[in-house]
Amino acid sequence: MFGTTRGGFWLPFVFFFILSSVGIGQVTISGKKGLLLIPTAEVLEDGTFSIAGMYVPEEAGFGRRPGYNNQIIVGSLTILPRLSVHFQFIHDRPTGNLPVLPQGLGDRQLDFTYVMVLEKGWRPAVALAATFPISKFAPTSSTALVASKNWALTPEWAIQGTAGYGIPVYFFRDESNLNNANFLTKVRVGRKDRSDYLVGGFVGLKLAYRQHAGVMAEWTGQQFHVGAYATVAKRLTLQGGRLSAGAWTASVSYQTPLVKKK
Repeated sequence: MFGTTRGGFWLPFVFFFILSSVGIGQVTISGKKGLLLIPTAEVLEDGTFSIAGMYVPEEAGFGRRPGYNNQIIVGSLTILPRLSVHFQFIHDRPTGNLPVLPQGLGDRQLDFTYVMVLEKGWRPAVALAATFPISKFAPTSSTALVASKNWALTPEWAIQGTAGYGIPVYFFRDESNLNNANFLTKVRVGRKDRSDYLVGGFVGLKLAYRQHAGVMAEWTGQQFHVGAYATVAKRLTLQGGRLSAGAWTASVSYQTPLVKKK
């Protein structure tokens, strides 16, 4: 999608930097608002669009091929009050002398987040975050219920706590690539392993300064991750993290409203 050479990984990052000459676009690996891997329950304004490029090394990758890092492109659009849809493309990038693989668009996934309960007083916001069952292979497929609560510590500092639970099943299509025109055919239910993405309980904590920068920590139910982010050039967010697998991950995201306020 962004070239077939190993150096092609950097092209989406350059693209986002060019766009950002003009909100925080902090997103997770599946395109949802959140921390590093876990989603949060946050309401965005209608028409909010974000796009991001991410790097996940082989040690903590979500691909299906040993020896390949993951280049991930995600995007999100808030189409209705409380409802956002998210897309994801995962490309496997070779390490060492492994060959570059013909992948087309890569592994694709479509998700949605619906905020069922708004935050008010002591009550946290509650959202359903799930994957549409249209993919043959979706490494970060999940269905989770998540709650988030914000507390203002000072006028500049705020903290956000998140907790959720992901069900141990996933939905997929048992269809061949040669007969893949109808994305609603042969929907199946599979059982997820305990080590898969968002299975069981998960929690996260974020400390933010004026919504421009912050640090975060999360427990996915199997792994502990820490990270930090900063917003530059008004709409561009840079994020990095240390995964418990001993690997570093990095992302850059851009967020903008597509609908002007009246």
